[in-house]
Amino acid sequence: MDPTPSLTTEGSALLPLAFIAAFFVLSVALGRRLSRLCGATTNGTSVERAVIYAALGAGGLQFVPFALGTAGQLNVTALRIAAVVVGLLLLPDLRALAKSAVASAQSWRWPDRWLLSWILALSPAVLMATFIALAPSLDPDGLAYHLTVPKRWMHAGHLEYLPTYPYSNAPMGMELLFGWALALAGDSASKCIHLLLGCLAIAAIYLAGKRLRGPMVGAVPATIFLVGPAGAVAVLGFSYVEGGAALATASAALAWLIWFRSKEQGYLRVAALLAGIAVTFKISAALFPIALGALSFLAVYDQLREQGLKRPFVGAATAMASLIPFVASPVIPWFTRAFLLTGNPFFPVLANRIPSRDLSAELATKVDNYNRFMTWGNALGREWSLEQRTHLLVAIGVVLLLIGVFAFFKLRTRMARGTAVIVTITAIAQLSAAGLYFRYSLPLAAALMLPLVVPFDRWLARRPVMVSWIAVTLVLSLMQARRVYVEVGGNFPGLVRSLGGAQQRTAFLKERLPPYALYERVNAELPLNAGIMLSLYCGGFYMDRATYCAEMVQDSLRFTSWEDFSADLRRLGITHLIAPSVLATGGPTPYLGGSATSVITRADQFRLVRILLTQHARTLQTASDLGLYEIDPGWLADPK
Repeated sequence: MDPTPSLTTEGSALLPLAFIAAFFVLSVALGRRLSRLCGATTNGTSVERAVIYAALGAGGLQFVPFALGTAGQLNVTALRIAAVVVGLLLLPDLRALAKSAVASAQSWRWPDRWLLSWILALSPAVLMATFIALAPSLDPDGLAYHLTVPKRWMHAGHLEYLPTYPYSNAPMGMELLFGWALALAGDSASKCIHLLLGCLAIAAIYLAGKRLRGPMVGAVPATIFLVGPAGAVAVLGFSYVEGGAALATASAALAWLIWFRSKEQGYLRVAALLAGIAVTFKISAALFPIALGALSFLAVYDQLREQGLKRPFVGAATAMASLIPFVASPVIPWFTRAFLLTGNPFFPVLANRIPSRDLSAELATKVDNYNRFMTWGNALGREWSLEQRTHLLVAIGVVLLLIGVFAFFKLRTRMARGTAVIVTITAIAQLSAAGLYFRYSLPLAAALMLPLVVPFDRWLARRPVMVSWIAVTLVLSLMQARRVYVEVGGNFPGLVRSLGGAQQRTAFLKERLPPYALYERVNAELPLNAGIMLSLYCGGFYMDRATYCAEMVQDSLRFTSWEDFSADLRRLGITHLIAPSVLATGGPTPYLGGSATSVITRADQFRLVRILLTQHARTLQTASDLGLYEIDPGWLADPK
């Protein structure tokens, strides 16, 4: 068996840039085809349609590698051939888009000066995120599983079960888009996909708000979403998924508003399809289709009632039932796969109620509670108790309720008041389910912030407020740009040299990613069938051998007892470890806290790994505070 291809970007940043341009065009072409199949053909501006097409197309492109994986043919060659085939099949749409682009260029007019100024104010943060996207991958979650999972699937040829990577059993539509990038242009192109979709999400938020009540109703939530205190720009340069999910929800809101104003039924179907796509990108967006369905029911009910229909409730319910196939079609393949692999179609959701492979009900309950209360506030409130965190969530829930009540009485129409009620209930439900961790709520926030701004539309439309908002946006953008710059080490010259090809990307990695030396040793010297357990830091993407992440809370690699741990090591075929070197030398146990759910099992993990390293392993190499260790083959073969 050949080792997994490295799938890393080589040379300068030109190839990822060329890839992302092609990806955008192909997404828009496929989205145009899907939109027409839904019956949405005439309404909306050309810019609105382009954003909606891109969201639909990106959502659809995930199912090409999904189909290849289901057929056992998911690999670099197959994806490259598939890219050509998809392009050929979309030639009519590509020609239509080219004609439309030419026509738009001929009638081009510069946007309003205020809009240009606002876009320029956002540009520092977006530019910094672009530099990070084009650089070699350093983001922890990207290296841990967002890139590692599609790489392992491409090595296996199918969407196989991956022990110790529980999230790989949930919907991973964005990761399959990363698979396209890995096969065609490497890891930096994967990050560019996330950056592109995130920037399109900003455009969708703005366009939806503008269509709803004016430019400021779009600009305010778009600014807060991108560069606010929990702004998405902090992760847009990474191989994460929030940008894609936010694009799906914001584009669904935009399509819904086009339907609401034009009554073109195709756009309601498009909105439903995009709501389902949002869930395939991030399962924490599951509340969005429910909220959109409730809002659509209310709108259809009002329309039928105004038309004098005797049974408007039945008519609205029938209309909503007709949308179910559009919401379900993107999600059902993923839920079916999850059921076949784990026994729980909604994995990891409801794992405390539905028996799930390698995730016991007790452990699932601990994960849910930790996600709700402990993943947030660790910068300012590391010592906050569970009771204090609960009180804070309740207080924020009360604030959301008060805002909803204010909006309810501020707004006049039945539809507007119903929207306020639905949005308030959804926001409180999301808060209750996921706490305050911003990455869980970003997809919903992209759409739900819009109606929250509506009650202030007249005040926001005042010229002094609009001008002041540009200044606020610029300050927030500069602050976020500096934050991203500091978090990547502040080595801007080295970053630019790497992007331009003047410095090898491996040199940048060796400087910025100390464990990279261990990864080179693994790829050069370890047997092809080696299995490496990763303790504390799970950045396994750069390794071309099977990896097992001890930081993921799951039951395929247990830390419940020495006997269970030893048995799982042998069953999984783990032969080596990358772990904190202090555990082998008798040093102090590394910090057990943090915001990740791994805190739940980390103390037991370190205790058992210390025993393993001191009694049954030898050191191969150390780098920074980590070491590469070989487990004694004799002990693995005969524990007695």
